[in-house]
Amino acid sequence: LISFSKMNRILACQTDHHGATILHCEPGVSLDEIANFLENPSQWPQNVEGADLLTPGKFFYPPDPTEMTAHLGGTVATNASGARSFRFGPTRNHVQELEVILVSGERLRLQRGMKVQGTCSLQTENGGTISFQTPSYPWPAVKNASGYFSSPQLDPVDLFIGSEGTLGALSRIGIRLTDKPSFLSGLSFFPTRDSAFDFADFLRENNQVVAIEYFDQSIIELFRTEEVRPTEDLPSVPQHLHCAVYWEYLENGAYPFEEQLESWDKELNRCGSSLEDTWSGFEPPESRKLKDFRHAVPELVNTIVAQNKRNNPSVRKISTDSSLPAPHFRKWFHSCTRRLEKEKIQYGAFGHLGDFHLHINMLPRTEDELRRALSLYHDFMLEACGYGGAISAEHGIGKLKREFLGCMYSDEALEQMRRLKQAFDPGGLLNRGTLL
Repeated sequence: LISFSKMNRILACQTDHHGATILHCEPGVSLDEIANFLENPSQWPQNVEGADLLTPGKFFYPPDPTEMTAHLGGTVATNASGARSFRFGPTRNHVQELEVILVSGERLRLQRGMKVQGTCSLQTENGGTISFQTPSYPWPAVKNASGYFSSPQLDPVDLFIGSEGTLGALSRIGIRLTDKPSFLSGLSFFPTRDSAFDFADFLRENNQVVAIEYFDQSIIELFRTEEVRPTEDLPSVPQHLHCAVYWEYLENGAYPFEEQLESWDKELNRCGSSLEDTWSGFEPPESRKLKDFRHAVPELVNTIVAQNKRNNPSVRKISTDSSLPAPHFRKWFHSCTRRLEKEKIQYGAFGHLGDFHLHINMLPRTEDELRRALSLYHDFMLEACGYGGAISAEHGIGKLKREFLGCMYSDEALEQMRRLKQAFDPGGLLNRGTLL
């Protein structure tokens, strides 16, 4: 077991030859620590070389998983994403440099910009050489965190991002910072799933929308039946509306939100909602409350799971992490929910609607329900792959989803992944049984 909890320093800041601002961190630093540092670099308790390059509050690091206490190394190892990944992309888009400790103990330094194809040799700082064939299998067109990254012109940095700790241990990470914009947010409620999906289609066409999150009627109903308020300072969910879409808008872009109000209200009305049925997050305190709502959703799901396990220790949550091509998303999601309701298995669905990527959390209470939930999960994965979707869009394959990797990739693609693993970890010691 390798723990990085004490490798938690922000090390240095520098400007690269392209003018980008790069922050170098150890893998155990958390995302909220990075955010706090960027708000006021001069007050950080440890010395950070180059901190004087940073104006307080000027920069931010765009990846925003639901849990901001996540460690940077873990988010790189899984290519984590979040609400704003709809516009800013996943972790991969923001990693500039990596230092990797190989299973041999050798140190490998990688800087983005190298493009390779076919046979590739990487030199370690200890004088060793790692030779491998770059993968040639096609990478799915949907949001994807399943398997080793592939591209016709592969940057070796990308091979380690999303590799789930199976190729080497990340010891230093250089992340590219972005000028911090001003965000407005809102949570709009809708009468049906399709009306919420229709509004999301409208939002995707606006270049200043940076996040589109969805909360299904199954989640809203859980809040009602569990008699839990998402946060005390928000009003109750309107009784006649059953689904919600959380959105974030780039306020300091070309078009201030005030100029969009009329068109947004018209579209909301067309979709069975209105600005009156929208909780606004136009000021920082309001925005924080909406984020509290977003955080309360997975917390509620986990509370129900814990309660179910107290009653029956053998049960567990079964959750999808699939993304779908746009033309097939609604058909797949509606099919999943119909079958769950037919089987009378409790569930709660939410997630990243902007990327057609929702988490359907099945909450079995008995061993029989667990068995049927696992059977449904199997069917859902086969159907998602049949539509050209991904088994995992952000959480990775791990051990539990390993058997489904063959649904997405050919036998030859899986063999290429095994050869990559063999090149970097010939003894198969790192994260044994993960991914492959």
